[in-house]
Amino acid sequence: MKLSYLWKGLPGHPLHPPLTDATIGAYTAATVMAFASVIGVAHVSAAHGWWLALVIGLLITALTATTGFLDWITIEWGSPLWWTATWHLLSMLTATVFFLIAALVGHAGYKHGAVETDSAAGSAARSSSCTVCGCSASRVSRPGALSHPSRIPRKKKPKALSS
Repeated sequence: MKLSYLWKGLPGHPLHPPLTDATIGAYTAATVMAFASVIGVAHVSAAHGWWLALVIGLLITALTATTGFLDWITIEWGSPLWWTATWHLLSMLTATVFFLIAALVGHAGYKHGAVETDSAAGSAARSSSCTVCGCSASRVSRPGALSHPSRIPRKKKPKALSS
């Protein structure tokens, strides 16, 4: 067993894609709970869940970002895949900063059991940006391509037509 399996995963099973699913899931759960708190469905418990989901999302993001970065440094610099991965990396870092700000500023809402409307709207916007930015990488390359660049499908050259 290779040490690189700890951050790249087993051959054919990269770690970064499932970690992104867990990250987006945590942020989506936070958004749903923020909305539930704002509309009064489960005011206090939803506010607590919102903040805890943000913190869990941030913790998972640390693992996701680490595996993604370790994949990114193995991609051929300047290639189309590298540019896609770089934009993905930058957009995800930006979204993470906003989630961190929301967790820090929203801690007061956690303490008194109410998510403020602007925090809920911000959670929804940030969660949407994660989904859109995450999908941008998977639309350009097939799943797992960022983790295993050698498995990127190559276009076959057309065979010459015989006359």
